Amino acid sequence: MLPDDLAADKAAVRREVRVALRALSAGMRGEKSARLRTRLMEEPRWREARRVLLYAPLPEEPGVDALWEEFPAWIKAREVFYPIAREGGRLELCRVRSPGELVPGARGLREPGGGETLEPNRLDAVLAPGLAFTPEGARLGRGGGHYDRLLAALPQPTFTVALCFACQVRPTLPLGPHDLPVQRVLAE
Repeated sequence: MLPDDLAADKAAVRREVRVALRALSAGMRGEKSARLRTRLMEEPRWREARRVLLYAPLPEEPGVDALWEEFPAWIKAREVFYPIAREGGRLELCRVRSPGELVPGARGLREPGGGETLEPNRLDAVLAPGLAFTPEGARLGRGGGHYDRLLAALPQPTFTVALCFACQVRPTLPLGPHDLPVQRVLAE
């Protein structure tokens, strides 16, 4: 259980960022997302990873789905996994061979319908979503703790990265002991 002031501070940041994200037009989000995907593919540890975790973005998040069309040779040479949110805040990682395999899940997010699973400790790289970030990698999620649990289960060499719009970057964030950072934040 979070102290009341920490919970309130997190809620305030989440509200501010959601307002800023809604202010971005679809066209602006598309342009910024394209730049972010290019920056991601310039990251050596991402490019070299063999087993990667992606996520199906919400409409206001950076568009990572286009990685499939823009970098098909890179995608085909990898094992790509997407999460399914399970009971207790656990993410089950299922292999996906095309974005067409994603179906609406229980929370309205697109997720795999099932299939081959992988333990988190076998991933080489994780693309983690979030609502707000610091340049140093601190991450504030949506409040469910799913990715914090996943990040805690990863071995040290796993590369963790997040893509975000400039409006999602804050100099500091209200964080608790279970809020885990990513190694790299790429902002447009």
